[in-house]
Amino acid sequence: MKLYPTKLSCLITFVLALYFNEELEETILKCDNYVACFDESLNRVAQCGQMDLVVHYYWHKEKNIIETRYLKSVFMNGSTAEDILHSFEEGLKHLKKSKLIQVSMDGPNVN
Repeated sequence: MKLYPTKLSCLITFVLALYFNEELEETILKCDNYVACFDESLNRVAQCGQMDLVVHYYWHKEKNIIETRYLKSVFMNGSTAEDILHSFEEGLKHLKKSKLIQVSMDGPNVN
């Protein structure tokens, strides 16, 4: 089997990224609390809204430190408060909301 650039790109994108995302979610589930940050913007390629989620600071028991990690990006169907809430909940659906102690967002984009 030959690994062409497109096959390797798909392997990295869909297999390794999934593995690391699941590992991060498992680590967050072991923590007592976490903080989630989000930033919504226009994805110029897809021409629709995109919400980027970051687990801003969570207590990592094994390493005894606080870390910041990118969690995922979620596409949004609109920009109403309901759309933003739905996308936020979709992005955090594998995490326990009872452990969420703060939600932060980036400020508005002012031109």
